[in-house]
Amino acid sequence: MRRIGFDIDGVIMWLFFFFLTGAKAILGKLHDEGFEIYAVTARYERWIGVTKWWFRVNGLGFVIVIPMGESKHLQVEDFLLFVDNKEEHLWRMQDEELTIACLFDPKGREHNDFKVLSTWWGIYQYVHQIAARAEEIATG
Repeated sequence: MRRIGFDIDGVIMWLFFFFLTGAKAILGKLHDEGFEIYAVTARYERWIGVTKWWFRVNGLGFVIVIPMGESKHLQVEDFLLFVDNKEEHLWRMQDEELTIACLFDPKGREHNDFKVLSTWWGIYQYVHQIAARAEEIATG
């Protein structure tokens, strides 16, 4: 399982279409290394097509966009890692039995319940730590 999920707004982008520093490069690097990249969003259905188009235009056509749906309950499972900038979303994801959920906070504030990642380079390094640990567990 080499799926990684990210919230779009506040983690990959801000103000709908501006990529956060390092996001495009790290997403591309992870994809090139064989990870499946998922972007989970609460954007309205009419914006999903535009969002997919924007990823393609920016060289990120490999990103799989998943809407949260009308119930606001995430339709994802079996992620190696999920990164969001909202704690309440991460608590909901924990109920989905994800392996690990991380809080993205560019200010790097401490948090008692979730690993805090403050840069995309930090996300990249953490993905590899988790992947290595999962590989060790799988091979016994």
